[in-house]
Amino acid sequence: MNSELLQAISDLMDEKLEPISRRLDAMDKRFDAMDERLNAMEERLDAMDKRFDTMDKRLDIVDLRFDRLESWLDGMKWQQDYLSRKLDNLQLDMKIFERTVTNDIRTLKDGMDTITELLKIHNIVQL
Repeated sequence: MNSELLQAISDLMDEKLEPISRRLDAMDKRFDAMDERLNAMEERLDAMDKRFDTMDKRLDIVDLRFDRLESWLDGMKWQQDYLSRKLDNLQLDMKIFERTVTNDIRTLKDGMDTITELLKIHNIVQL
């Protein structure tokens, strides 16, 4: 009788636990499906990470090129400033030269007028 009672209790427990077992099996299947989805997402994220690494390497190269270009532009700016100062100095030198030549021409003209007047006075030239 003991074994029959145990068997009955066991059968009753099996009946009560069967829906729970089915639910757990269904949950297990859902978790397996979620795990597969998460694995697929992880693979996609790994691929994206590789792409980002590649993009980062390319951007590092672009950054180097921009640094070189910036350095080159700094040199060009220095040359432009230097040439601008030289041009300003040349313009100043030209104005000084122009003033000096104008003064020299006036002096020569005054000298020529003086010589002409002296020649007229001595009747060497008649104008």
